[in-house]
Amino acid sequence: MVTIENLFIAAYAPNALFASLANPLVIGILVSFCGVMVPYAEINVFWRYWMYYLNPFNYLMGSMLVFTVWDTDVRCTQSELAIFDLPANSTCEQYLSTYLETLGSAADLLNPSATAHSYGLVYLMMKLRTKASKKAE
Repeated sequence: MVTIENLFIAAYAPNALFASLANPLVIGILVSFCGVMVPYAEINVFWRYWMYYLNPFNYLMGSMLVFTVWDTDVRCTQSELAIFDLPANSTCEQYLSTYLETLGSAADLLNPSATAHSYGLVYLMMKLRTKASKKAE
């Protein structure tokens, strides 16, 4: 697939060898800042306010998600779900209420009234992790 970035590199490159070496570097940088590999909220503030919006991959990924996935009914299999324990005397819905009102507004909580050994989507668990647990090995 030929993208606008490939055309810019080809136009600037003095020869094919230089273009073939520069292209992966440029594409790698653009993919790193488009919000897929690193979510927007996790991108360093310096890069977030200019590189994210100048990045053509950001708009490519956004259009692919909006027009192909947004209104699609997703059914996860048992192996795609994660098990997590809740704090004492709370339900899944109570525990996840803040997330479900903000970032997870389109999420489908499978068992909101469960009180023990509840199931949740893997993505949901990744969002709930604390910064300290993300650094743990």
